[in-house]
Amino acid sequence: MRIRHNAAGMSTLHNSRTHLNRVQNSIEKLSSGSALSRAKDAPADLYQAEMLRSQASGLKQAAENVEHSISLLQTAGSFLGDISSKLTQMRQLAVQAANEATNDPATLEANQYELELLLDSILTIAEKAEFGGKKLLDGSMGVNGVTVGENLRFIKAAKDTPSSPEKGFAIDITHTATRATMVGKIPLTVTSIGDGFVIRVKEGGRLAVLDTREGELFQEIEMMKKRNQRKNDGEFEDPFNFSFAEEAGLEKSRQVDENQRRKGSESEPSSPNAEESLEVRQFVLYHLNNKLADNGLNVQAVSSHDGRLILHHFDYGDKPKFQVSSNIPEMISTEANVWEESAPGRNVEGTIGGGQSVGDGMQLTAMEGGPAQGAVIEFTGQPGSIKVPVLDPRGRHIGNEPFEEPQEMLLGSVDEPKIEGYLHITQQSQSVQSGESANEYDLFSLSNVRPSKLGMGIVNPSGFRSISDIDLTVKGGAEDAVLLIDEASRDIGDIRLEIGSFEKNTLQRTMQNVETETLGVSSSRSRLQDTDSAKEMANLTQAQIQLATSQALTGQAYQKPRQVMNLLKQ
Repeated sequence: MRIRHNAAGMSTLHNSRTHLNRVQNSIEKLSSGSALSRAKDAPADLYQAEMLRSQASGLKQAAENVEHSISLLQTAGSFLGDISSKLTQMRQLAVQAANEATNDPATLEANQYELELLLDSILTIAEKAEFGGKKLLDGSMGVNGVTVGENLRFIKAAKDTPSSPEKGFAIDITHTATRATMVGKIPLTVTSIGDGFVIRVKEGGRLAVLDTREGELFQEIEMMKKRNQRKNDGEFEDPFNFSFAEEAGLEKSRQVDENQRRKGSESEPSSPNAEESLEVRQFVLYHLNNKLADNGLNVQAVSSHDGRLILHHFDYGDKPKFQVSSNIPEMISTEANVWEESAPGRNVEGTIGGGQSVGDGMQLTAMEGGPAQGAVIEFTGQPGSIKVPVLDPRGRHIGNEPFEEPQEMLLGSVDEPKIEGYLHITQQSQSVQSGESANEYDLFSLSNVRPSKLGMGIVNPSGFRSISDIDLTVKGGAEDAVLLIDEASRDIGDIRLEIGSFEKNTLQRTMQNVETETLGVSSSRSRLQDTDSAKEMANLTQAQIQLATSQALTGQAYQKPRQVMNLLKQ
């Protein structure tokens, strides 16, 4: 029995303090609702909870960013819808102006004035449309590009295409685009046409047939042959050898011939019957092209300088093709009445900025990973035909021989490369912070929709470069205006399609992902930091019972020293 050290009392006091701390801790957790009031409670859990809190805050802000971006795109879409409506009104004016039978100059002037007002409205929208103080449709939120060099045109660039260096991205074209073509081996002449010529052309499921063995075509060709025979027999000097009907037919043939000359035929007389053969050939080409157009084939017929038939597709590249058969061997197909497929065309080839590029028709696209990735340009240059002087043995000039310019003369060679031009790009695409970390963002761009940037690239006789150049008062201007306005409508439609797709497939998907991720992060943080009330109530009850027990036993522990003192007194 010892009185200097009361081990039992000290033990019970220690246990009492421990249980008291547990009671206080449980009360604090229950009152605050947080299981991690202090770092000492669970350092690792507190660290993870704080990281999750920061992540949840970033995700919340990302959701707000996406919502604001959706509002911006919807605002831009509304302005684009207004422009689309105005283009529809412009097209209606152009179609009305194309009706020459009922329009007088005053009507055309009125239509032109109204069209210019609509163009001014489009320009105003492009320059003043904004959201939160930022211009939307003037090109300041997109990719802008321009080419320097002949036969080059900037088409578009991707949202991640880098800005060009000060000098620009060098454009080196190594091969021009070509078209699917079929060339006859023998010329079409008064003699080779024989008793008649039949040609069939198929393209894209459509068929065109020209048969000169019957009907008016047969009669007119026979008249030409008859005229040729009479001329050879010396009867052509008598102006009364032909009937008036024959003269009318010949005059029509001459008009067809003249129309074909204006369309750029390369045929030239080179034999005693050359003029008559040219007349027959141009007559056949005229009616063949009409047949092709009437049946919706994208194929055109021309003739070479030596009178051979040439058929080619309107579109450039290796995808378009067509089939041809004819009743005269080698006139166009090798065998009579056997279908033969055209020789394939070729896509343009070259590099942009020194990086690999892929061609599609006349358009060249810089491949991903290259200096100008995503940039698209168009090269329309084509080797031409030049005249080479022909000399006799004495060195005297006796004529000119057509000579097709080789690719090297236009584009340079491997040993002497030639840079066709440069592409300058200003990248101003905008980013949407769609996540809580710095590298989680998406890019979008809004193109310049000024009238001078809409409807570009449409070749037309009026020389309109964009819808801003449209003049309904000039001859043929209304027809060309329709083509440009349709292209401008496609331009606006492409922009609306792009921003609609970005909103639906990127922003809304990002919003759903952010909400899902926020829910997961909040749930994880709750499990780490929030108090489990049921568990903590059980802990509190247990600690209270143990505290009461230890306090009661503390009194009992200090009874032993008193009992020793009582023994000593006795």
